[in-house]
Amino acid sequence: MQSTPHLLMVEPNNFIANPQTMETNPYQSKDTENHLSDKAIAQFRSFRDRLVEAGLGVTTIKSLPNTPDAVFPNNWVSTHADGTLVTYPMLTPNRRAERRPEMIMSFKKAYKNHINLAFKEKEGLILEGTGSLVLDRIHRIAYAIESPRTSKVLVELWCEKMGYTPVVFNAYDKNGIAEYHTNVNLFIGSKIAGVCLDKIPENQRQRVLESLSKHHEVLLLTEEQITHYCGNALEVCLPDRAHALVLSHDAFSHLTEMQKNTLSKYYKAFITPDLSVIEKYGGGSARCMLLELF
Repeated sequence: MQSTPHLLMVEPNNFIANPQTMETNPYQSKDTENHLSDKAIAQFRSFRDRLVEAGLGVTTIKSLPNTPDAVFPNNWVSTHADGTLVTYPMLTPNRRAERRPEMIMSFKKAYKNHINLAFKEKEGLILEGTGSLVLDRIHRIAYAIESPRTSKVLVELWCEKMGYTPVVFNAYDKNGIAEYHTNVNLFIGSKIAGVCLDKIPENQRQRVLESLSKHHEVLLLTEEQITHYCGNALEVCLPDRAHALVLSHDAFSHLTEMQKNTLSKYYKAFITPDLSVIEKYGGGSARCMLLELF
């Protein structure tokens, strides 16, 4: 299955704009607000509550004080329906601290096959979970944008271990900066995928589009929409087995009515929390905050 009704979230403890990640994340802004952490915690809790109200199972833990990006747990770990747990190499030291041994031990009680790629950091190879990898779980295709946080060689190694086909490509903003995570530019649901082709070099676009089109209706997103996190969305499975799409209020408000109508063919509901503080200073949005538990 592509989506799950079970999610894990990590409540921020001391939320700040992480200075170690700003070089590779142009979506981040430097701290300018008072009581920033309190505002982020309030947005986090409101988001969690909306997911619970929709009938989703949400496990919540609190982050450590020295991990400002722990609110984005999908970057260091992923779970899979075959009982596999994967832990990942992270680019910056304070993100590596998110891999808490007690959490890994807890995960391993449910997921008996543990693939540990974290040691690849020592070789300078980085792969930041389902930030780097956007997965078509049904058809076993892994999409990945090469960047300082996504090493092509590790994408291929992951696919070899997991039995997926890799689709690796590039994407850049107008300043020539590589898209730091694939899940900013692309989301994949059971039957529809959203992607910004304009950021992908012309000689690679057709390959990506053809791969996505084989199994999905493709919703084309603009570069402007990507800056509002319209690509940072996640399909979830509701209790009645229907699907909902989770994306921030800002992202949803920047979709056109035609795009919303297209998505409504596949989604019973849209869950659209206000994540403005977390987006502005954390440089990530709704999808980044959700770890899928299969």
